[in-house]
Amino acid sequence: ATLSIMTPSRDNTFWTNGSVNAAYVASLIQSVRSELGVQRTWLVGYSGGSQLITKFLLPAHSSVFAAGGGAVITGGGGAPGGSAAIDAALKSGFPMLWYTGSADNGANSSDGYNALADARRGQSWYASRGFAATLEVPAGVDHSDLGTRFGSVLAGQLAKHPAR
Repeated sequence: ATLSIMTPSRDNTFWTNGSVNAAYVASLIQSVRSELGVQRTWLVGYSGGSQLITKFLLPAHSSVFAAGGGAVITGGGGAPGGSAAIDAALKSGFPMLWYTGSADNGANSSDGYNALADARRGQSWYASRGFAATLEVPAGVDHSDLGTRFGSVLAGQLAKHPAR
């Protein structure tokens, strides 16, 4: 099953009200999983969705995802601020892949956002805390190119990490 979540924020971002949006997403995921009778969850985020996953959702609601799954984080996904009490069970059964292009460095964006630097910070933060956190940097790919790729990247991760 696939659940595509739109931000409830009036400004159409996931990061400006990150904590509130993370609580909303965690609750919605729990509700849908309960209705479907599933536990394993894969999170896929692009740009602001990646920020939501790495900076707000997993740090505050990690126990929701401790039953397994993983994350594909594209176009950003920085490190959380402050302290994060992440459920130890999540670390062993939740592989995380950051997939951000070499040209997603802010040089060609209207706002100067360096998604690659943010992805490197996020991946390093999670890896240093025991997660199976990897980073792939495809050459010449910029922020807008990622929108057409995360489906195939997720398929690759699902093939590498099948349900047990």
